Amino acid sequence: MARRRTVLVVDDEVEICRMVERVLKRDHDVTTLTDPVEALERIRAGARFDLIISDVMMPRLTGVALLGQIAELDGAQAARLVFLTASVLPVDFESTFRSLPNTVLRKPISIHSLRDFVRDRLLEP
Repeated sequence: MARRRTVLVVDDEVEICRMVERVLKRDHDVTTLTDPVEALERIRAGARFDLIISDVMMPRLTGVALLGQIAELDGAQAARLVFLTASVLPVDFESTFRSLPNTVLRKPISIHSLRDFVRDRLLEP
């Protein structure tokens, strides 16, 4: 039996966290956090995730800043971070995304699209 993969969801909107957890929990171990600083603290303390799904616009720490700090701690985990964000973002964020290798998924995303994306991403070695 294949090992269950671990997914961290970081989004300041509780409803988004709940939706993503509902979609993925059947197949994966899902941790949801509404505070990106807490997510960073857990990673700093040694938590490891096969996939990190992060919102971009959050209080205390943006998703892009979270990515940068994770990269300083663990480049492999930073490479596994995927942004899930609103369709419209400030211009400076759009230009930043073009310079990053991380995938950007746009809200709203269908349940099926999210489930398929995560399944395919976690099949990668």
